[in-house]
Amino acid sequence: MNEPGGDRKNVNTSDGVTNLPMLLDFLTVFFLVAGCTVLWLNLRRRRIVITKTDDSHQSVPTRPIPDDVEIRALLAARKPPASEA
Repeated sequence: MNEPGGDRKNVNTSDGVTNLPMLLDFLTVFFLVAGCTVLWLNLRRRRIVITKTDDSHQSVPTRPIPDDVEIRALLAARKPPASEA
């Protein structure tokens, strides 16, 4: 008696090859949801919280910017007098 698919011998359908398309479907859905979530997190409006900060963590000490008078005095102190030249 000739049955349809009779040429096949006891095919095992529990191997990983037959489940591969379903696995790829689940992975596709997972990565689509993850990508949309990351996109939403990047595009949403951020709440800015202003807190009092401690200035002791600054690595460069702050100092006032010298004005023109101080700069001229420093430059004059660096130049040798005309009689020495």
